[in-house]
Amino acid sequence: MAILIHLVGKQGTGKSALARLISTGLNAEGFNSRVYDWEEALYVTNNDIRAQYPGDKDFVIVEALEIDHRHKDLQGADKVLHVTVPPSTE
Repeated sequence: MAILIHLVGKQGTGKSALARLISTGLNAEGFNSRVYDWEEALYVTNNDIRAQYPGDKDFVIVEALEIDHRHKDLQGADKVLHVTVPPSTE
């Protein structure tokens, strides 16, 4: 089952850019990765997303505005990384 990476933060904090950067790096190293923006992932459970990518070299990066949006139906938490993207201080 895919390793799931949650990028959590308010709109405009750079989650999408960070997700693309992570995905590009993973793909360059021979892994498979897919990015779900927060709107795309809003009504899909983590397990449904991960089930689409069953390989050991698969990563799914999911953006969320709040962590609560991604805790529904969460199994296999040992393969989940939560990253909070803070707002810019500039």
